[in-house]
Amino acid sequence: MKKGSQIQILLFAETANDVIREIAKKYEKVVEGMGEVMGGALLETNARKIKNEGRAEGQEEKGMKVFLNLIGTGMDRKEAQRLAEIGNDLVEKALKQNRL
Repeated sequence: MKKGSQIQILLFAETANDVIREIAKKYEKVVEGMGEVMGGALLETNARKIKNEGRAEGQEEKGMKVFLNLIGTGMDRKEAQRLAEIGNDLVEKALKQNRL
């Protein structure tokens, strides 16, 4: 599933949750039951989102470390970038963080 699709599903679920809460304000037991049903789905969606963001962040960190290790051996920056499979933004970030 694409990232955009996950965000759309999350937004839809949150909007549906808000609408149901507004409609069912007078009926406390309905709101409680709805929270149990919808809350589980939202928690799972949020957990997946956080997990995926963590993976992406970890891959970026790994790519920057590989890049820095390669240029540390004297490799050309463009070749190191290609082998580390990172974009210009991460090259700049890695260089800035390590004051190179």
